[in-house]
Amino acid sequence: MRAPWLFRTAWLILPFTLGPILATALDDTSTPGRRVVSVALWSVWATTLVGALVPRTVTLTLVRIVGPATLAAAIWATAAAGFDAAAAMGLIGASIVTVLVSDPALAEHFVNGSSYGPEIRLPLRTPAAVILGPLPLAWSAVVIGASAGPMLLAYQRWLPGIVLSVIGVPLAGMAARSLHGLSRRWLILVPGGVVVHDPLALREPVLMPSPTVMDMRPAPAEFGPRLDLTGRAPGLAVQIDLDPAVGFGLIGRDRRTDVTEATAVLVTPDRANRALSLGREKLRLR
Repeated sequence: MRAPWLFRTAWLILPFTLGPILATALDDTSTPGRRVVSVALWSVWATTLVGALVPRTVTLTLVRIVGPATLAAAIWATAAAGFDAAAAMGLIGASIVTVLVSDPALAEHFVNGSSYGPEIRLPLRTPAAVILGPLPLAWSAVVIGASAGPMLLAYQRWLPGIVLSVIGVPLAGMAARSLHGLSRRWLILVPGGVVVHDPLALREPVLMPSPTVMDMRPAPAEFGPRLDLTGRAPGLAVQIDLDPAVGFGLIGRDRRTDVTEATAVLVTPDRANRALSLGREKLRLR
């Protein structure tokens, strides 16, 4: 796969693209504080590089959080130091990282690093309601919560630094856990059938055994008796036709489990055409 190596390359050269404008923006700050921030930035860069080289579901969450944060850092540094050639280079480098980290092929590579044996994990698209609100809020909580307090402490602003650290760091941890849940939404092809693993919608992963799967196809426009697990996510939905019906333990509004039997299920994989091709091949559907 090219996507992982493109991201790794962009991340490897990031200190040369983003580094100069960050150094300029931090130049007017106190020396001890600047050193602490520099060490922190290098630590984050090194940790993310290791994560990029060790594909796992948890490292996917890491790069999804840190990648866009580089663009936020580039925008801040440009506003603080002014726009010039170094700022343009930093913005371009950070933008490339942000675009590459959102590549569905990259996500598939990472989640399959945690897969078991012959299974193939196909990430699901994020529901529209999450994209429009909770996702940016959770990401902001992680980035700001984890950095604001320690930054103030680095510059010896003790009281606000302590207060924000006590509040922000636990908040960042809870938000990161929520974001990790998005990395754990998959359609899984296993030797025995197809599994829907979606902690946002299902109490437990649900196996649709191979003998029950009659077809996998692009979801038809007409409505019928089918279970919609897409969350209205953008992109092509895939319909899995079942016979006999399979039971799904849905998470209700009051967190109770509502068991629903379905003969057709809708999901929205990141790479729908690949999911259809692999699914029909593995399940030997005509």
